[in-house]
Amino acid sequence: MHDSCRNCGTTVVPERPPLPDHRQAFHDLLLTNEVPSGVDILRIRQDSLDAAANLSIVEAEMDRFEQILAQLACEQQNLRRRLDVNASLLSPFRRFPNELLSHIFVECLPEEAADIHVAVLRLGGVCRKWWQVAVSTPHLWASAYLVSNNRDHRPQIPASEFWLQRSGNVPLTLTAKYSIRTDPHLPELAAFIMAHAARWTHLDLTVPHIPREICYGKSKLFTSLDSLSVQVFNEHVFTQTAFQHSPRLRKVSYRNLNGLLARTPILPWSRLTHLTVCYYIDCDWLKILMEVPDLVECVLNGMIKHDSTDYGPVEAPKLRSLRVSAQDGLAFFERLVLPALQDFQFSSKLLDLPPGVLLSFLLRARCHLTRLSLAYIYILEDEFIECLHHLSSLRILEITESASRRDSMAMFRDKVIAALDRNNSTQNAANDYRECLPDLRVLNLHDLWVNTHALAAMVRSRWCMPDNALPPTQSALASLERMQFDWIRLSPIPEADLEPLRSLRNDGFDIEYLDAEGKPLRREEEHWDYPQ
Repeated sequence: MHDSCRNCGTTVVPERPPLPDHRQAFHDLLLTNEVPSGVDILRIRQDSLDAAANLSIVEAEMDRFEQILAQLACEQQNLRRRLDVNASLLSPFRRFPNELLSHIFVECLPEEAADIHVAVLRLGGVCRKWWQVAVSTPHLWASAYLVSNNRDHRPQIPASEFWLQRSGNVPLTLTAKYSIRTDPHLPELAAFIMAHAARWTHLDLTVPHIPREICYGKSKLFTSLDSLSVQVFNEHVFTQTAFQHSPRLRKVSYRNLNGLLARTPILPWSRLTHLTVCYYIDCDWLKILMEVPDLVECVLNGMIKHDSTDYGPVEAPKLRSLRVSAQDGLAFFERLVLPALQDFQFSSKLLDLPPGVLLSFLLRARCHLTRLSLAYIYILEDEFIECLHHLSSLRILEITESASRRDSMAMFRDKVIAALDRNNSTQNAANDYRECLPDLRVLNLHDLWVNTHALAAMVRSRWCMPDNALPPTQSALASLERMQFDWIRLSPIPEADLEPLRSLRNDGFDIEYLDAEGKPLRREEEHWDYPQ
């Protein structure tokens, strides 16, 4: 036990007597292996007693300091916690309006329907206030996501009903993916849809077939429906539905996944602005387009059928985006007039366009295209160059060819590349010089043969834009910003022919190499196929 100060109570640690250094006291003895004498043994034992006494004093002093440090650490933690509490009390979030916080929550919701429920629960799990705000925000609870991929797995429709109870009277969104061709839970889904028919604004249904309750439901039930997406893969009957009387329906996407010829769906065609139809539909699409005067965006994928009726020119005055993937349809394009067209994408299966079809379509449309995408469409190089000369507003050009074809119908070859090259001396010297695609910003090339020297020279001429490359009247033209490649076949063969394109990237030009799924590759993954 140590004494304490009578005045302040501080523990008084007795002074420790100095100990002689054993290395000096027993120096001579440590240098030998001799047995200590009796006198040395007494001295060694006394030194050990003195060291043990001093050790107890040092350990007691260390214990005292450790207690002091523990008390100070506890006090430090309490003070920091107190500062955190005070900062929380003075936090600006306590004065943050709940209405603004609710609006932020809604804007933070992901686009994928499957992720919305998780996002809402995570927002509500931050704190009690956020949960209260989330519960009082109806738009957070206005979507339902149902999945059925197993006959024994029952979709959580009761849970979705409970979820939608917090949505108040706001419009609703439903995404249902039923991937079983004979799903026993489909009637329950139909009852769930019809129970909230007046509140749905967007329906995304992947189902074996349209349930009879919806096909033959009461008319004018879906009064708020704005967007409808349907994928069916078991039946192809969609000829009578309760959607035909939806006054606000503007966007329709219908995909017939079974590949059978389906009859024309009955829809409010005259009110549609966006239309997507994939795979086989037995209808006259020229007649359909005549019935949809306000159509802005149209996607047709499959077989374009038309009857022998000669309608003359069929004009879609508001159509800005047209994407077509079909095996035929030449007569379809020969009659179309699209004065507002800005985005045109056409793909087929190795279709050789007769001379003049594409050029006539572009001239007849009197349009100002900003994007042109042609996949497996073959026309003569001279006609393709003439088409490009009429597209002064084009900003994005996408060409996909089959690299197995190297015949004269392949359209993106040296002659086209030379027409796009601003440094082409023969072209620049011509009196009738016309700039080809003066506003081109993005060039995407897929699955084709290419002369890398000519391509790199063309890109550099449109990217760097040297002062002497163009006539004085052409000095303010836009420059190329980006290129994308996937599965490019090189011609000629040598490895050195890669250097022009590599040098472009090394100089800072944006070149992306894509894989088979269209995803950018890292440099070490880039693949170039050399012809044998």
